[in-house]
Parts: sequence; structure tokens; C-alpha cells
Amino acid sequence: MKKIYFIIFLFTISLNSQSQNLTLFNSEGNIPNGGTINSYGLVDENVIYSYINVVNTSSSALIVKVIRHNISVISGSNNYFCWGQCFGPLDDTSLISKQILANDTSYEFQGEYEPRMIAGTSVVRYVFYNINNTTDTVSATVNYIAEPLGIDNNGNDNNEISNAYPNPANDITTVKYILPKNANSAKLIISDCLGAIVKTQPLSNNSNKTTINLNDLGKGIYFYSIIVDNSMLFTHKLVVK
Repeated sequence: MKKIYFIIFLFTISLNSQSQNLTLFNSEGNIPNGGTINSYGLVDENVIYSYINVVNTSSSALIVKVIRHNISVISGSNNYFCWGQCFGPLDDTSLISKQILANDTSYEFQGEYEPRMIAGTSVVRYVFYNINNTTDTVSATVNYIAEPLGIDNNGNDNNEISNAYPNPANDITTVKYILPKNANSAKLIISDCLGAIVKTQPLSNNSNKTTINLNDLGKGIYFYSIIVDNSMLFTHKLVVK
């Protein structure tokens, strides 16, 4: 009987040693392991960004690297990523690793995609792994969606308002948007976790992006929304660090 308990004990240790200690989230919320997120932009944008935050859920520090897999990339486009430093299109593995302390989060990952005036979707997967236990991995796939100029995005939520970039942000962040053609008035508001409006910025159909100064906001989690003709269209999360 003792031998059986000992075997069960060893089996439990083995399972725990292979447990997943890394998780992911972005401004939209948690990203399941192997999940997919969308990053939208127009074909004339220099860069379409994706931001993925990496959480160490274990009780000890982990040393983490990133591997990029180009699943389906449009010919003529370009993409690269940053993890502590930025790596070029030919670097599929981060040349450096980053330490993430126990129960801490790294906000340093950034995927970057250059559409180069080519419309369509490119698919890139990013795998984050513990260099001391290569079975301890987590991944996310990003659809970089470059839309043609002058499209009518009415009825497509994801194209009406982009993710703020950078996000998390320090002093400024930028949001790209396309307003309904018949909009009379529009504004972007930022609210705190209690729902109080802390910043309001008017929007114009003559532009497709707005840059927001965050220097007067403290560190924390906020929510930014676009309101058109007194109706709230979209709300996304913004982290100020």
C-alpha cells in the first residue's frame, strides 16, 4: 500500500512539474493558450501593432523567450516583433530572454506588421516558453488585417475602433477609427474602473486617428469608448503604467 501511495506521489510531482506557468492577456482580456486575436489597420499605415502581455503564474521567477511562426503571410508585407529589444523579419526566435518574476507580468511584447499598401490578412503565431522547461509554453495567433482605404465599416465593430497603441502606455496612446458617414458628433471618452469619465476628446470625420495625452492619468486600468451621436459604440481596456 505504501508503495502505491509513493507511486501516486511521484506521478503528482511529475504532473505539477509540467503544469503551465505562463498565461497571456491583452486589452481585450485573457487570451486562451493557442487562442487567436485580431489586429486591424488600413493599408496605408506604416505599422499595425499587436500587444500581448505575459503572466508568470508560478511561485518562482521564469526566464522566457519568444518564437515567431509565420503561418500565412501576404507576399510583399513585412513583420517583426519586440521582446526586450526588437528583432528583424529574419529573426524567428528572440535572441535574448526576459526574466518574469513570480506572479508578475511582462508588458514588453509587441508584434509589428507592415502592410505596405497591400490589403488582406496575414497570420502570425507567437510562442512564449520557459527556457528551463521547454514544455512550459503558451501561444497566441494574431490575424493582422489590413483593410483597403475608403471602406465603409458600418456594422463591423472591429473596424470602427482599433486597439490603442501602445497599450499599456506611458504618456501617450493612439486610437484609429472610422466614423459612420452620417455621424453628426463623435467623441472618445476615457473612464476609470468606477465608471467616472476622466478624459474626453472630440473626434472628426476629417481624420482617422486621435492621439491621447495620458500624463494627467495615474497608473492603472481605464476604459476608452467612442460615442457617436450620444450612442456608445465600443469600449476597450487601456492600461496606463
